[in-house]
Amino acid sequence: MNNRRDRFAEEIFSPELEAFAFCAMVDAVRKAQGRDDPAAFEAGTPQRAQAEIELIRDTLRMIGIEPDENQRT
Repeated sequence: MNNRRDRFAEEIFSPELEAFAFCAMVDAVRKAQGRDDPAAFEAGTPQRAQAEIELIRDTLRMIGIEPDENQRT
């Protein structure tokens, strides 16, 4: 008899679906923390650039990479 854990272990999700789910998770966490959404700012503005940098740093943290403030990561 297959239990629930075995059934999910056999399922394969497309990379696109996994990427979409990850992006949705990052967006949800950022929204819950009150962080700015880059899309809320006009393209080319310093505010949008800063929000994009923060989004990239938050994404790196969620995959286990701690951005160093002294470097460009």
